[in-house]
Amino acid sequence: MRFFSIDNIITTGLILLILKFFFVIFQVDFLNQLNNQIQDFQINDIVFSRLKDRDAVEPDTNIVIVNIGELKRDKIAEQINIINRFEPKVVAVDVAFSKVKGDEMDRPLADAFSKVKKLVLVSRLSYDKEKDKIELVKSIPLFTQYAQCGFANFIDEEDFRTVRKFSPREYANKDPVMAFSVKVAELYYPYAVKMLFDRNNESEIIYFERNLNKYKVIDCEEVFNKRDSFSYVKGKIVLFGYLGPDVKTLSTEDNFYTPMNSNYIGKSYPDMYGVAVHANIISMLLNGRYIYAMSDNYVLILTIVLTYLTMAGFTYLRIKHAEAYESLSLVFIFAEFALFFFVMFSLLYYFNYYLNLKNMFFVLAVSEMVSESYFGSFKPLTKSVIDKIGYKFKPAKM
Repeated sequence: MRFFSIDNIITTGLILLILKFFFVIFQVDFLNQLNNQIQDFQINDIVFSRLKDRDAVEPDTNIVIVNIGELKRDKIAEQINIINRFEPKVVAVDVAFSKVKGDEMDRPLADAFSKVKKLVLVSRLSYDKEKDKIELVKSIPLFTQYAQCGFANFIDEEDFRTVRKFSPREYANKDPVMAFSVKVAELYYPYAVKMLFDRNNESEIIYFERNLNKYKVIDCEEVFNKRDSFSYVKGKIVLFGYLGPDVKTLSTEDNFYTPMNSNYIGKSYPDMYGVAVHANIISMLLNGRYIYAMSDNYVLILTIVLTYLTMAGFTYLRIKHAEAYESLSLVFIFAEFALFFFVMFSLLYYFNYYLNLKNMFFVLAVSEMVSESYFGSFKPLTKSVIDKIGYKFKPAKM
């Protein structure tokens, strides 16, 4: 039996075609939710949600998170004034102030911003379909005159997808703009951001290690009740953002699914507020804890090679061990499943290397069926048709 054979090439091609067009059938409305769950699931999420020892992770003392709750602008201004007295190194506000609210609300906040030495305000990238360009939506000029801005958008944040990546830099009206978390990290420790851009990646996988229990969190009313006890913020990054009406009350507002969600299949409730996602990115940059990943093109090549090896394995078992083929094919499939799980988990857990072999689990799910259909029906039928055509056009004997 030859390793490179037309049978292996054809069965590999059939599987790749099925893989390419499989999810088209899920585009109908009643299957769309199932489609989203299938495509959103990543095997590697189990490493973050189950295998990582969260208790062993040290708190990040460089970052303090302040909950703004449902305060109006004048009270947020009071929060900032209280915290700013203790000289944090960077103050960043993950709240959009895109509309004018009147002098009674806006002036106190503008005055508070004017006293902060290093201030970052959040902006948002918005795609204008009519102009076919990306625009940057900022807070009102009254506030931005005292601040630098960074966009808060996450990759795949729409349609309740799990947030796994962020884009360090985008272009709005052809001007480069940094992500909110990147701008904060740059003002705190410029060399960390230099290292980020030296990697020259369009996007980065977020190294999720901490939720609110691993950061110092100051709740909404606590700022006012303990206004003289925040000396620990001196020289730190202070992030102001929404953590619910208070930190004990869960809210879906500005809340995201992440790989740390304990219910990684069929997630029922978002597990991390946006400001905590930003905190994870900042921690990742300051600590240089990057996740490395194979490029999409190499993943495609590897998937094709592994698919071919899988189909060659089925062909070998079918020809060399015909009597025990059914049993051996099941063993072969489970052995590959176990091998891919082990390799993916080990690479991420021990080496921070993300290898996306999700498609290979689909390949294994349909490979035996495709092999059986090809050798049991497609190949004999094709051979029969070719033989009949050949017989029909065979020259008559003289």
